[in-house]
Amino acid sequence: MKAIVIREFGNASQLKLDHVSPPEAGPGEVTIDVAYAGVGFVDTLLRAGKFAFAKLPLIPGIEVSGFVRTVGEGVTNLAPGQKVAALLTDFTVGGGGMGGYAEVARAKAALTIPLASEDDLVAAAAIIVNGATAVMAVGSLEPGARVAISGASGGLGQCLIAAAKAAGAAEIIAISSKVTHHETLIRAGATKAITADDVENLTDNLDAAFDTVGGEFRLGLLRHLKTRGRLVLLGNASGMDTPLPGDEIWLRSLQIEGFATGGLSSLFPDRVADAARAALSLDHRSMGEIAVLDLHKAGDAHTALQTRQGPGKFVLRVR
Repeated sequence: MKAIVIREFGNASQLKLDHVSPPEAGPGEVTIDVAYAGVGFVDTLLRAGKFAFAKLPLIPGIEVSGFVRTVGEGVTNLAPGQKVAALLTDFTVGGGGMGGYAEVARAKAALTIPLASEDDLVAAAAIIVNGATAVMAVGSLEPGARVAISGASGGLGQCLIAAAKAAGAAEIIAISSKVTHHETLIRAGATKAITADDVENLTDNLDAAFDTVGGEFRLGLLRHLKTRGRLVLLGNASGMDTPLPGDEIWLRSLQIEGFATGGLSSLFPDRVADAARAALSLDHRSMGEIAVLDLHKAGDAHTALQTRQGPGKFVLRVR
């Protein structure tokens, strides 16, 4: 089968189209004839060797849509030919994580979501991981809450807007350096769109802040939380891990939560799958553009995401 294979960590030039043997479904697994594979910013970090669990050679890609090819032992809820989307996010040894940039992918049946005949395969591949993450991260947000979302023009940021809106947030402040995307963020459900330079002008009464950027920016969001406010860490696009002030967190009774779908997929697959189903039912039509490229253009997608060019989400057309 055709696949994008990384044999050395590095820049986007390491994403090389190759021919490899297709995977086989083990117990509790399925293989999927991949129609589309989602590309997110996290994929650029995997390619660069930022995660210890990523062992070479590897096929990147943690979200796919397509049709079940084969089912492994013990799988009774899925059948060959069934239209599905899957999270390839169980990164434990033998867990089936990654492998999406290929004509055939192996997935845990518990993390494979049946789709209806009318469901859009492009949207499913683009949303399933970011959407599941957003639904779980927003969690028990109180109706009427006031929230801020950093990196809002990215794929995860736009899913966070949709999830916060669905949870009944009264004010959703989308933070993006891309002023040209602010109108899109308002259409997606944000009540206000600002740049990072405007964060210092926020009033100090945020119920929650969802941060994908990290660095000093993360610290700025923390200081605009009200007492008992919640800061959810969902990424570090800046690459700078700025320490948070323990005494301030303690004295203001702040809640700090780290959230990574990959870390939860092996422990709570049913919870992750439920969140994915909820995410796929969100109104994705109001979200930003999804750029579709052919499989061999994976490097172009990575470069665009890293340089903040184009939309926040790319999808590879595999079949």
